Amino acid sequence: MTEVALASRDGIRIVAHELGGTGPPALFVHGTGFNALSFRPLAELLASHFRCAGVDLGAHGHSGRPDSLSWDGFVDDVIASVTGLGIEGAIGIGHSMGATALLSAASRQPSLFSFLYCYEPIVISPEMPDSTPDGLSEIARRRRAVFETREAANERLSSRPPFSTFDPRALAGYLEGGLVEEKDGSVRLACLPEDEAAIYEEAISFELLSALGSVICPVTIAFGADGGVISRAGASLISSRLPTAKIDELSGLDHFGPMVAPSEVARSIIHDFDTADT
Repeated sequence: MTEVALASRDGIRIVAHELGGTGPPALFVHGTGFNALSFRPLAELLASHFRCAGVDLGAHGHSGRPDSLSWDGFVDDVIASVTGLGIEGAIGIGHSMGATALLSAASRQPSLFSFLYCYEPIVISPEMPDSTPDGLSEIARRRRAVFETREAANERLSSRPPFSTFDPRALAGYLEGGLVEEKDGSVRLACLPEDEAAIYEEAISFELLSALGSVICPVTIAFGADGGVISRAGASLISSRLPTAKIDELSGLDHFGPMVAPSEVARSIIHDFDTADT
């Protein structure tokens, strides 16, 4: 695996990870609190179809922390990753906030992507029939940030949801990319709990629905049928604002589907890409 350092807003260092594979380029964009290596098992399953790369958004993973944690800044990170890697016209695969950032980036620069697969994008609007779960900021602020060792972090997180439901390789990738070693030998979360909380709070002021009409590439809006953040009604509203979109409901999955069941999500991505009018 190769890391590529790129510059984004405020000159911060954004890190992209080459995840292997051959074929059309695909960029993976993670959700709040996660990192590109969380997608490793999904990327491995897609490696025979796509040349995969993932980006650590600002304040996550191996990337620097920007002054602002606004969602507009994460969109800047996505655009900087595509242009910095030289993969204009790439496929975009995103989860949660990452899916939202992909949609917004594609609305700003319509030629940036040739196809988007957006798993449970976060869209906060009075028009949305779904409400973002309450208390996310408070939960984030209470999150434990420091562990004595990587092994201790794995032991604690693997026994608690949502990580206890993850494919073990996805959890291993999350820990590899999302823990920073301290001088005393301990490790801490790369995305600090206070930053994670602030990112959730910034979501309230981020407008996406009105921009979706500018997205010209085919889009799949995917969601988990078993406890996801968006419902079929929410997915239908988002897709109705997109010129070319379809809905994919994945039975038995929740909001963390790409990390919980990468094989099922991979099958969905391959099918939708192969049948899209690109």
